[in-house]
Amino acid sequence: MNFDDTPQEAEFRATARKWVDANAPKELEAELSKSSLGRIRLQHHDMVEVGKAWQKKKAEGGWACLHWPKEYGGRGATPIERVIWQQEEGVFGKLTQPFQIGEGMCGPTVMAFGSEEHKRHYLPRRGSAVLPMPVYWPWSSQCPPEWGLHSPRTTMMRTCRLIPKYCDVS
Repeated sequence: MNFDDTPQEAEFRATARKWVDANAPKELEAELSKSSLGRIRLQHHDMVEVGKAWQKKKAEGGWACLHWPKEYGGRGATPIERVIWQQEEGVFGKLTQPFQIGEGMCGPTVMAFGSEEHKRHYLPRRGSAVLPMPVYWPWSSQCPPEWGLHSPRTTMMRTCRLIPKYCDVS
């Protein structure tokens, strides 16, 4: 099996590496390198604020929600391009962990079942961190009880419809 990049993949990798080198918050690299996934604590920065800023910067550069279609704020990337991006983003990918459920589950669910109006309104904003994803999610016992999400019958679409009520959508 050949794991070498194709010429197109090598070009994508070089573009991704150049962008990360120019835009990543390098002052956090050492601290992020020492933290484990899901256990990130930044000594002098608010993790959520730094994560939102990095997600927003990625969205502005066309690097957020890579697998989403371009019309919804993504890049239309292939699965191998997503792997290459993760390799090149490296430790800085830890900053946007709170957005992974939105990128991988809620956003695609809205794409599949939402109206065109909702897709155009919410998806690009979610990808750019303008519409924040709560750090907790319905599978967590930390969800507010008024969300009514503790039932095993709760569906992702019900969740996606509720989130704007609890998030800043201005």
